[in-house]
Amino acid sequence: MNCVKCTAPVTVSYKTGGFCDGCFVESFEKRVRQSLWSQQWVRPGDRVLLINDGSIEGQVSERLLRQILGSMPVTVDVRAEEADSTQYQRIIIPTDLDDEVQLRLAGVLHGTEAVTEDVVKFLVGVQDWEVKEYARVKGISSPLEAKTATSPGSISQPARELIHQMEARIPGSKFALLRALDEWDACDPERKKSDS
Repeated sequence: MNCVKCTAPVTVSYKTGGFCDGCFVESFEKRVRQSLWSQQWVRPGDRVLLINDGSIEGQVSERLLRQILGSMPVTVDVRAEEADSTQYQRIIIPTDLDDEVQLRLAGVLHGTEAVTEDVVKFLVGVQDWEVKEYARVKGISSPLEAKTATSPGSISQPARELIHQMEARIPGSKFALLRALDEWDACDPERKKSDS
């Protein structure tokens, strides 16, 4: 099978086709950029904190952040955990789509979701497996095992598996679930106020 964008052999497969490594990287980076711009992520002169916990997601986020910012006049501090947030205009966390869906769903189910306006979820436009593929293609490694959304109040392992099964049967269901959770938040401004 050939890449959907060029004639090279497929190395990264999706249900509807696949990409060669080069086209996959291009598509992945474009989706991350689109997600960032929709979050109004940084402006010139901002001071930004990037949380890099050493996970693959953290390592990919750090490399992509530096690449995307290029010569933009932004001060970036990289730390393993959150610091005094008053020093920063934005805090960037290496949250991918899987993490976001699981944590947001847990928030709805447990009534504990926090809404933080200054936080940018760097990889929210891509799935966990895509982050791992990007890391493989780019030669990014991590000494840590893959992170999972297991913070207090997160959803159970069976619920997490159900979300993965839904995505396997109906590609795009994680994105649809995230959109539905966004709409849920928009319909309940009182809950947003009480959570922040």
